[in-house]
Amino acid sequence: MMFSKVIFFNHHHNGDLHLSRGLVRHTIQVLSGLDPNIEVVYTHSNGPYVLKDINAKYDGNIINTLSQSAGSYIKDNCLYINTWYGADNFIFLNKYGISFDCLFFIFDELFKKHFNLTLHRDFRSLFPIISFDEYRINSSKQWLDDHKNFKKVLVSNAQAKSGQAPNFNFIPAIKSLALSCPKTIFIITNKEPGINFKSHANVVFSPDIIKSSDTDLNENAFLGTFCDIIVGRASSVFTFCFNQKTLFNQDVKMVSFSYETENYAHYLKSDWLGESLRSKIDYKTNITHSSANNGNAACKIIKGLLNGK
Repeated sequence: MMFSKVIFFNHHHNGDLHLSRGLVRHTIQVLSGLDPNIEVVYTHSNGPYVLKDINAKYDGNIINTLSQSAGSYIKDNCLYINTWYGADNFIFLNKYGISFDCLFFIFDELFKKHFNLTLHRDFRSLFPIISFDEYRINSSKQWLDDHKNFKKVLVSNAQAKSGQAPNFNFIPAIKSLALSCPKTIFIITNKEPGINFKSHANVVFSPDIIKSSDTDLNENAFLGTFCDIIVGRASSVFTFCFNQKTLFNQDVKMVSFSYETENYAHYLKSDWLGESLRSKIDYKTNITHSSANNGNAACKIIKGLLNGK
């Protein structure tokens, strides 16, 4: 190879790191097969814990020296790989939108250009995969065992940071649903100031289950693999629930709340599939999109799913 070191980089949020992690993991496996001694680094600003299960050294400093829209390139015997949708000056983003398709073809081009290989077409294996045992899930395992006979709804109520979804208040909807569905447990991912559910025995905040002070996005995704319904804005925990175990092995319903827009290049597809690969990938999970922008509408949708509608 023409390089002895590889630096993956991404200027953006945790969700961007997660959605490309399956492709990054596969690329590292291929690189180690080509050269077992190659050094692999991942630089981003989200801390080392979020990708703890990826076999790459974390560096939070290099990212500040790199262009966010650069493609893959070699410099000073080092291969730089941008894992963001907008890599290579938005060429793939403009064609495929914010979708798995976009990331797949970014990495396919990388393989052709720098490895003289073609990225394989076992698409499911390239989807995000989380090695849950690498994270703090023991407390969650115990809680799940204690509540295994209950129907569960995971509610990702974190606000969207990238403007892709309306940041309406989920809490009143959950309070209403909890009263009308007493045999269902509602797991809320984010605590909000002044909000408690002391009068709602079937509502719990996931941090109280997980009991970890670290970023708990992966742990929340683990809880999601045991839920009947997962709802949220197309961001944060909801994004981390887009993983191989949930999408391909779980009979779960997911509802994505996001804006509808005609700007295809910046539209987060509700099922994360573009037109090029949708027909080649089958989810077991049932995913629906809603442009609802208030808690009452969200409540109606969730209640309909609980009633089998």
